[in-house]
Amino acid sequence: MRQPSLTTHPMPPSLKSNPLTVMPPSEPWRWHGAVLLFYLIVGIMYTWPLVLHWKTGAIQIWPYPVDAGQGIWNLWWARTTLLNGENPYQLTRYLFYPAGAELFWQTLSLPNALLVLPILLLFGPVIAFNSITILSFVLGGYVVYRIARGLQVGQSAALIAGFVYVCSPYHMQQLHGGPMELIAIQWMPMSFLALMYALQQPSLWRTLFAAMMLLITTLASQYYGLYTAIIMVFHIALVALQPQGRWWSWRVHWPHLGVGLLMFSVWAATLLFFFVGSLRDVGEFVPQDWYTRQVFHSVALVDLLFPNVIHPLWGEPIEATLLAIHHFGVDTGMQLGLGISLLLGAALVRNWRMAWPWACLGLISFIFALGPKLQITDNITSIPMPFMLFNLSEVFRNSSRPAIFVAVAMLPISLLCALGWQALMQGRKLPQVLLSLWLAFELLPGAMPIISISSNPEYALLNDDPTPGALLPLPPAYNDSRAMLNQFCHGRALVGGYLARTPPNPLVSATTNVYQLLNPRASTHDIVAYPLATELRTLGIRYLTVSPEQLQPHELARLQSLLAAPGLHLMVREPDVEIYQVEAGAIEPLVLPAHGWHEVEHGDQATWRWMRDEGAFYVLSPQATTLSMHLLVSSYEQPRTLTIILDEQSTASYVIPAHHERSLNLHFILPAGKHMLRLQSDTTGMTPEGREVSFKVRALETSGQMHAADVQPQTPITPPPTIPRLSTPLCGA
Repeated sequence: MRQPSLTTHPMPPSLKSNPLTVMPPSEPWRWHGAVLLFYLIVGIMYTWPLVLHWKTGAIQIWPYPVDAGQGIWNLWWARTTLLNGENPYQLTRYLFYPAGAELFWQTLSLPNALLVLPILLLFGPVIAFNSITILSFVLGGYVVYRIARGLQVGQSAALIAGFVYVCSPYHMQQLHGGPMELIAIQWMPMSFLALMYALQQPSLWRTLFAAMMLLITTLASQYYGLYTAIIMVFHIALVALQPQGRWWSWRVHWPHLGVGLLMFSVWAATLLFFFVGSLRDVGEFVPQDWYTRQVFHSVALVDLLFPNVIHPLWGEPIEATLLAIHHFGVDTGMQLGLGISLLLGAALVRNWRMAWPWACLGLISFIFALGPKLQITDNITSIPMPFMLFNLSEVFRNSSRPAIFVAVAMLPISLLCALGWQALMQGRKLPQVLLSLWLAFELLPGAMPIISISSNPEYALLNDDPTPGALLPLPPAYNDSRAMLNQFCHGRALVGGYLARTPPNPLVSATTNVYQLLNPRASTHDIVAYPLATELRTLGIRYLTVSPEQLQPHELARLQSLLAAPGLHLMVREPDVEIYQVEAGAIEPLVLPAHGWHEVEHGDQATWRWMRDEGAFYVLSPQATTLSMHLLVSSYEQPRTLTIILDEQSTASYVIPAHHERSLNLHFILPAGKHMLRLQSDTTGMTPEGREVSFKVRALETSGQMHAADVQPQTPITPPPTIPRLSTPLCGA
């Protein structure tokens, strides 16, 4: 059946041979299998000794799991939610409990989980993660090989293109770092191949397929999806604007512009339709130092001058030299080396007609990789670069890694290598062998660093406990994914975790004792304080774990002293883990300082906080309660009116004198649950230190009388159910 077409015009002859639209020739299926096998062997060799640690390890340069562990957790989470028929992108409360984490803006990379779903279901997330690593070689190399074959080059030249793509310094650097979404580089060439099909013969179905592939690339990695889409704009423009006669005479091919418009419209509309709620919250994930991050994570011109910085022979001195000139240069993967540079030059000199469009796309990608300001070394010039356009929108301001454009640039660079190989090596067997060996040697990364993926079997004991409740790991692992791997065994929500973009957890930040456990420098007293066990019970925290090996002796002693509190029971003490259980006991209403307060202050045996124009409290009530609060309040410099608002309802107003404390006794009848109590001021003043203040509050005392005594109090924040532990050697199974 003929496909519906976007145009009734015949394909211009120039487009049939356009390097940006040509399609690969048909080849025997056995040869396709041989190509896949070739890149499988390459993947095994260049990730050695990963295959020897297939079940129990992963590649990562750090001595403990960070990004690799996060990727393995992502696969576990995808497996868990898909088996339960749930949306993996839903707000999860199994990380950063009780607030939870919005996973759309994280590195979930669901397409990679679906790619290895049978392996994930049968063998677990560790083997699935390592399979994704190998598949990045197999599929990435194969797709680039197929694109290169369309450029009228031989099979050996096309194999070189795929080899350069998957064994590039950029890909090797990602393997060292461990981020699954960046390791899986195969989605970008798949998207470009689908686009080339749509442009070669425009039709509705081909265009929708191209849009779907771009969507999959975006869901696999937001960086890859966004940066691929940007370079695709230039790709479509180069196809749609064809020279006619003299070089300054151009003809616009409107069907190809239509392909681009429809493809990007479907891509953007689908993202908005499914994730509109997440897109509203994008501002929460834009770091305050976003511009500094962009500048740091940019390519500098000097990066081009160095060879492979992770080579087993010359890597260490080259890395040390580049670190001194451009610190982030060792991570950009922009070190092309002699062999690739030779092939690029040959392509541009000897095959300009086929090379120039891909050279334009590679150059544009490289210019974007330079970041917001041109860098030659670590010194930043004042010359603005096109990446500055990202900062016009808050959504794209979150894009803090311009150097990832190198991943997009590697596709045209690899294809240019195929054209250069064809120009230099056609019919010359010995030079082919010698240059092949040199490329293989020059791109060699050496033995890959393997970390152990393991957990103490004692965590499985917590999974057997039928009582629900979250787990608080200490010390907090904000740049360490070991606590998330332990979750495979205990299955409980974590108060914390490691994500690419750390979400806020305001309720935990408002606590007194729990916050002190998480922050060694936190004040030991606040304007309100409760016993540690009371805070933990009311928040729904059932267990605390301590990792002694991650602490200095004085830090461990401090935590052990704090945890030797009434209501906590030490269950397990081993060299690598201590487990504390929160004993059953009273659950009381909690009043915790929320937003609008300056840091706590102490003096003359008193504790106080200054509030701005509004100071808020979280009020956690385990059941219907009559809550009484006693406050001592004074106004800064002049009398002010203080208004009390409970859950958006104004309850009282008081005139507070300056320099003299007024005692306030407040009484509220609260239903069970979480409430917000706000103190509002009609005006503010400015202190000599430059702080905006209104009232000083000290000596806050609370008491609650529970209603319906025959009703068992429940935690106002119900923890999610415990997930059954994973049947794996990781958990002692």
